[in-house]
Amino acid sequence: NNKASGGGGILITLGGADEYNFGLNAFKYFSEYKLNVNVHLVHAGNSKSFQEAEALSKKHPNLFVSKKGSMLSLMLKADVAFCAGGVTSLEFAYLGVPSVITIIADNQRPGAISLEKSGAAIIGDDIKSSVWEAINLMKDKLKRQKMSRAGRILVDGKGINRIYDTFQTSFDLH
Repeated sequence: NNKASGGGGILITLGGADEYNFGLNAFKYFSEYKLNVNVHLVHAGNSKSFQEAEALSKKHPNLFVSKKGSMLSLMLKADVAFCAGGVTSLEFAYLGVPSVITIIADNQRPGAISLEKSGAAIIGDDIKSSVWEAINLMKDKLKRQKMSRAGRILVDGKGINRIYDTFQTSFDLH
């Protein structure tokens, strides 16, 4: 992979609005390691934080940063997701991208725990330990493959149909 593409590797995304700069903090921790993989931050913090991330990416050949926008192509290219425990973690599971989850809000805990129990994700204790988990996961292709399969089994994209069928049966809506 070259600097222009920013493809593959680890994708960091920590929600649509990252007011506490968790993404930037993760990006900084990744920059402390000499990695042979790309790390791409989808930045959702303020402009000062974006400038800091951009400056960091210019110093490291395999660190990339972009502002939030269309995520699908980045998600499809990622080998590992570094994310919060919200809806995006379910999207990664559906796409078969193994995730390291950093819980940044209490309401994310039950879903993140379910993803971890299913084998689709790993929960880090904090940003720094989550970075370490993601780096180790990049070194273990077999584990990533197992997590990918577990994610696709858990989140098949057909949940809305099951909900609809349940409502029809429960309320006799034929």
